[in-house]
Amino acid sequence: MPYEIQEEDILVKAETGWKDVQDARWKIFETHTPPSHTKLDRVQRGQHAGGRSIRNFIEHKQPDPVICGLIHEHAVSIL
Repeated sequence: MPYEIQEEDILVKAETGWKDVQDARWKIFETHTPPSHTKLDRVQRGQHAGGRSIRNFIEHKQPDPVICGLIHEHAVSIL
């Protein structure tokens, strides 16, 4: 993808944002990429393509709800 954030950068951004809301009663974590190894991150060929750092962050911080987007796939033609 033309704009793909590295796992380490995703974690830094999530941790930085968490500091801004750590005292809030409810903490909502929203990300475009789904967490790794869930029902939401399987691509057409069956592999998991979600974010490892996103999953680790969720497991560690336990936000109240997690809202995530999707993984973009496209068909690859073999000549």
